[in-house]
Amino acid sequence: MIIAIEQTGRCWICGRDDQKMTSHHALPKHLHPVNNVVIPTCEDCHKRLNIEDLNGMYSYLYRIQKKIGENSQMIKKSFINLDALKKIKEEKIESTQ
Repeated sequence: MIIAIEQTGRCWICGRDDQKMTSHHALPKHLHPVNNVVIPTCEDCHKRLNIEDLNGMYSYLYRIQKKIGENSQMIKKSFINLDALKKIKEEKIESTQ
């Protein structure tokens, strides 16, 4: 179930109301959560939140790596994929500024 917070024209993160608005899933869609909340955010905050989501995934991978060991091929590939995704997202942010 997705709970959508009503679009008010005001960003739930920064409070600005003079920006183009988007919707941000509180839990990343790629995790296929059973329940999720969608909040209105401006484009700038949405991009920043997506980068923070990636940082959270890095933290999660580091914890898994500690449990299963440094030499896991799955973990190494995951870090490579995250690095590539983060670079793409950061380049998008830089190109819009």
